[in-house]
Amino acid sequence: MKKPPKTRGVPHLPIVGKPAHNGLFQCAIGGLVISWSNNESVFIEMLRQLITGGKFSAQIVWHSQRTAVARLELVSRLCRERVSDKLLIDDITKAISTFKGFTKTRNFYCHALYQYDSEAYLVRATSTTMASDDEPIRFDERRMDAAMANELGDATLRMAEFNRELWKLVVRLQQERTR
Repeated sequence: MKKPPKTRGVPHLPIVGKPAHNGLFQCAIGGLVISWSNNESVFIEMLRQLITGGKFSAQIVWHSQRTAVARLELVSRLCRERVSDKLLIDDITKAISTFKGFTKTRNFYCHALYQYDSEAYLVRATSTTMASDDEPIRFDERRMDAAMANELGDATLRMAEFNRELWKLVVRLQQERTR
């Protein structure tokens, strides 16, 4: 029999530096990641509607692809092969394009180098991307200020709204499958 978890009162959040400033960004980035992940799981459900197999086939196929872009391209190709409703294909294609935009935002914050000032305030996030022209690596640097916090909050809210739209596409895929 499993032991019940110990209760230790109020959980301590490991915020380095100034909690009022740094905690805002850590919470906002966490919200962004959760919203992005929820949307990714709906694309897995779309994949489940497009392939046959066992209980976990869609997850196995999804996670066999190395990148989000490859996973989304797989959904797109299978839609073009298996879905006869051209409007549904167009709507899924638009949704994939929208999600790729959210993926760029999520990737920036999940792979950035975060810099602190001498008082341990988060002051900047720097991300790198591979470039095919000029220098091989491109740097994108953003200040950790109110504008960034608002950008994170807006992206998280837009992804929550987008999630509802994705589920509508899943319902349409299910209907297409039963025809």
